[in-house]
Amino acid sequence: MAVLREAGRAEGTVRRHQVVLDRFAVFLAGRGLDAASERVCIDFIANQTGVRLASLRESVKNRDVQAVRRPVVLMREALAGRTVEVDRSVIARKDGCPARFRRLRDDYLAWCRGRGNAEATMIAKDKAVSRFLGYLDEVGVNDLGSLGVRDLSGFFVHQRGLRRKTIAAMRSSLRDFLAFSAAAGKTPQGLADRLPPQKYVRHESEPHLWTAEEIRRVLAVIDRASATGKRDYAMILATARLGLRICDAMKERGLLPLPAAPPSGDAWEYRNAVREGEEAPKWKRMRESSLWVLICIDAGR
Repeated sequence: MAVLREAGRAEGTVRRHQVVLDRFAVFLAGRGLDAASERVCIDFIANQTGVRLASLRESVKNRDVQAVRRPVVLMREALAGRTVEVDRSVIARKDGCPARFRRLRDDYLAWCRGRGNAEATMIAKDKAVSRFLGYLDEVGVNDLGSLGVRDLSGFFVHQRGLRRKTIAAMRSSLRDFLAFSAAAGKTPQGLADRLPPQKYVRHESEPHLWTAEEIRRVLAVIDRASATGKRDYAMILATARLGLRICDAMKERGLLPLPAAPPSGDAWEYRNAVREGEEAPKWKRMRESSLWVLICIDAGR
């Protein structure tokens, strides 16, 4: 635990590691072991998560496995008398940088390390720069001295599926790399300045799109026999088909109360505002010139 704290890990992370390691110690004691082989570690992970790995460093996306495996790997190294490297990845990262550009990339990372960049920052910069150099290799750029704005634009066009926050971090890393490589005489001077800083919201997230089939499945489970179910069905259908925002279908923090359903056979509109003198929103018969969102209810369905 002292190694984790010295490496700057948050206290919550240290506590989570402690819980896993306490369980691991009990697991080892129950088997009468004072060392942890790879097979024993795999058995413990399977015992805790229900997932059996083919190897201890197998690539896996299961978060439960990831949360248990990392403390176990660190403990295994400590029991074996090896130096515990907290910042070392459990799975060896594949080097995505083309071989002919690796020396320049490595020189840049050494320069960043000399400036005191944190290990997490180093990893992010390595990924961004390796990705950029990999793109240049893919499109056949042989001379970095001839790089131009078109090359930078082409690279970012290829990253258009990423979130804006990720693109902003990548752009910042590339500005730094281009400034270093220009100072080393590898790329044109001033190219880094052609990448303007990009502002982004720290907790920003991109819209999540639902397919038509997913929306149909949601609508299918709504009980349309009740007034509340009719309200929910109408609101979800309106937001899906008309592109309404949540705030268009809600008032402040709670859903608008739904009055008794109107008679069937006619088209009715439901005002999402309380007029002066009214206690709650009301149904009103639809006017031909109405600009309100219209909701038609058939009491027989």
